[in-house]
Amino acid sequence: MKEKNIICTLVILLCIFSFGTLKASKIIDVIDKEELQQNDIYLCDNYKKFGNISFPRIGSINNKEVYSYCEFANQENALQNFVKEYIYVFDYFQKKYKLDTINEVNWKKYYELLYEDDNEELFVPVQILKGFFDIYENKEKNDELKNNIKEYNELKNVKNSDNSNNIDKLVDSIKNNIPYYNNEIVNSDLLKTSVMKTSSQSFSRSNGIKYAVKYAENPNKTKYGVASRDCTNFTSQILENGGYSQVWGLTNRFGWWYKKSDSTFKYSWSWVNADSFIKYWGVKYYTTNFNTFSKKIKAGDFILQDSNNDGDYNHAGFVTAITNNNKKYEIDNENLGVCTMVEFKDFKVAQHTSNYNRLVSDTKNNWEYGVFTKTRYAIVDINYS
Repeated sequence: MKEKNIICTLVILLCIFSFGTLKASKIIDVIDKEELQQNDIYLCDNYKKFGNISFPRIGSINNKEVYSYCEFANQENALQNFVKEYIYVFDYFQKKYKLDTINEVNWKKYYELLYEDDNEELFVPVQILKGFFDIYENKEKNDELKNNIKEYNELKNVKNSDNSNNIDKLVDSIKNNIPYYNNEIVNSDLLKTSVMKTSSQSFSRSNGIKYAVKYAENPNKTKYGVASRDCTNFTSQILENGGYSQVWGLTNRFGWWYKKSDSTFKYSWSWVNADSFIKYWGVKYYTTNFNTFSKKIKAGDFILQDSNNDGDYNHAGFVTAITNNNKKYEIDNENLGVCTMVEFKDFKVAQHTSNYNRLVSDTKNNWEYGVFTKTRYAIVDINYS
């Protein structure tokens, strides 16, 4: 039995929000049948008590509808309702970090600090806050997607060779922001661009593992800096030190790169953002079954998760070792009782944000906790030497 000081986090969420088994009827025609069969619980519905949730229309590309992220119909009211219920958590962050009262302007600072603060007593409500802001940020994503799609369609209808660069920029932005359940668009040639990643590189699993083990708990700050939510910065470092070369771009929307100037670091989206990282390199495999996932991966694989299951990946890690140990135990809390049974083949993950290189069964590793919300796990499509 794996015991932790703060366990059953997402089951607590189940209790708080009275999940039941949700049938995401609002997006029944948005996600394909395979996706619907794999995902019968959606984060979006779990937060509707704080405000109405909608999936606004944001346009189409080549007559193919682009489906949006879920968002609150009234952002201001949703934030007010949520803060009212969790005021004690917001008060803690405001006092500790000397912040202004949270509002529609400064909420991102609070969101960033949720991933940096290490107060274990607030572990459970912090997970709830992360989920809320994962939806709250979707309005910005939808607005940007809507504007980019509109501009893309306008440029495509104008026969002008000078438009190619602008179209490429829009395509790259759309691909970075589009929810992954737009399978027909994401996995097709509907969005073509002359700015492509190189496919001639190869990655050494052994070299990548050596680097990951060395810097998992002690970040290589001098060379790479530390990004907000540093997990993808770390996986990018591993990829580079395992043999991949940076792909330079004129702006942070293009390529896969980082740049150090004096003590200042700049990064491309794909270097530091989990969703952009996997969209840039591609998805090799995904599932919501953690047991299946654990038996599919190999040492040297780059793995990601959409822990809130809302259409974009939000955490990255790297597999440093595979064991032959099949684990089966109850994730529980002495105050809450048994929550659920987890079963998987144990493996070791190196990651940042919470910096460690530990087995999933270790008390400080939480990769198996996605069983509560049917987290989507994925393997990145990397070329290996």
